[in-house]
Amino acid sequence: DLLVAGTDTSAFGLERAMTRLVHDPEAMSKAKKELEETIGIGNPIEESDIPRLPYLQAVVKESLRLHPPAPMLLPRKARV
Repeated sequence: DLLVAGTDTSAFGLERAMTRLVHDPEAMSKAKKELEETIGIGNPIEESDIPRLPYLQAVVKESLRLHPPAPMLLPRKARV
């Protein structure tokens, strides 16, 4: 059986993104700097803040591209 929706897919995507950041200190530093400058230290991220976090969005999208939560049988192409 294939589970294609639910909380597990979201958790998997977030876990993969965090794992990639932990293994790439430069990317982690850049993401942390963007968060501190945009949101501030200790403030929660609101949904309205997401458009102002382009680097963090790119990290999540790249993580989902490299590690899709469900098998993708179709060819993928990044739009720049």
